[in-house]
Amino acid sequence: MASSRKSTIGCRPSDRRRSRIAVLPFAGSGSEKTENLAFALAQEITTALGRSCRFDVIAGMTTDSAVESCVREHQFRRMNLDYLVDLAVAEKGHSTEINIRLLDLDGDARPIWSKRLNPTNYGVRQIGDLVAHIVNRLDPAAVAIEDTLTKRYRYGATGFLRRAVPLMFSIEREKYRQAGQLIKFALEIEPDDGEIAAWAARWQHFNIILGYAEHSMLEQAKVRDLALRALRSNPDNADALGIYAHCCAFLDKKFDTALHYFDRSLSINSSLAFIWGLSSPTYCYIGEPKTALERLDHHSELAPFDPYICYYEYVYAIAYVFNQDYERATSVGRRAVEGLPEFVNGYKPLIAALGHLGRREEAKPYLDKLLTLEPGFTVERFAEVYPFKKAADRRRYMEGLRLAGVAER
Repeated sequence: MASSRKSTIGCRPSDRRRSRIAVLPFAGSGSEKTENLAFALAQEITTALGRSCRFDVIAGMTTDSAVESCVREHQFRRMNLDYLVDLAVAEKGHSTEINIRLLDLDGDARPIWSKRLNPTNYGVRQIGDLVAHIVNRLDPAAVAIEDTLTKRYRYGATGFLRRAVPLMFSIEREKYRQAGQLIKFALEIEPDDGEIAAWAARWQHFNIILGYAEHSMLEQAKVRDLALRALRSNPDNADALGIYAHCCAFLDKKFDTALHYFDRSLSINSSLAFIWGLSSPTYCYIGEPKTALERLDHHSELAPFDPYICYYEYVYAIAYVFNQDYERATSVGRRAVEGLPEFVNGYKPLIAALGHLGRREEAKPYLDKLLTLEPGFTVERFAEVYPFKKAADRRRYMEGLRLAGVAER
């Protein structure tokens, strides 16, 4: 694939001509209700801001008080932020109050716009109004953002989805299961809602990664079906486009199609850290691991507190194996399998890297665990199903597995 495919049109990872803005949620009372509301609203605002493609929007901020303090006191300069959306939710007696401020971080942080909301009268449309106000403060010449949120939500579906999103990001098995149930309820209320279907596809993807569902073609096909369901409702849903692109590469080995849909996704919302990271394996499959590493680094810039870090360490391991940097592959690969011990594919790049380094004994416990998760795994079978574009990459990966002690057939 030509090097011109290394980044999406107008959305280069290294482009620092655009301002960098972060969305920081904070729950003043520390209750689960306010924390969940703050996190869910921050996710909506982050996504809506990213649609403008005028900013690099830093996502993955957390309501955890320790991290929040660290961010406020130490990390503004390190992340090179220009602006911060400070979202605070607090309980006032029997009511809840939402305060939102836009801070200019040039020099001493100073507020340049603020808004107070009463959730009793809070509606989805106000998210679009808030984002429009923020964009207009930053770029008065910007075209007003269309409030697509008003086209999709009903109160019940909104409530279920907002309760589901924080549970998804907790990663705990029971909470993650509850998130899936809430998303299912939301889809039952609004079966043609593309945004909810896209979240369902994302939930299903990480349900497999976390080891909560079997890593099978059937389960993977559910991800693709949900992404297509979202795209039938809204062909410009950036999350669904990116998820579908990954399925095209991993399941169907349609690499050009995958790159096309990744480009579309990130041209619609260039601040989707999830999609920058999700596109990285495809660049490994086509033999461009350096581009994959650039995209992973950009994901880390946009989502410095991503709770799914173990998944992206697994992707780093893939990229390092394709880049023949086996020491780094083993370093991040170990962390990945420690964090995702039931994810079968997580073991494969680590085992291949250890094989190339001649550490067969060190690879043995990882291979034993892999075989409990995927009995009958062989070098030959791996080469048949794994989406390699280049024969040289296939041979090199196979040799690593072989040297680590994986059976030929």
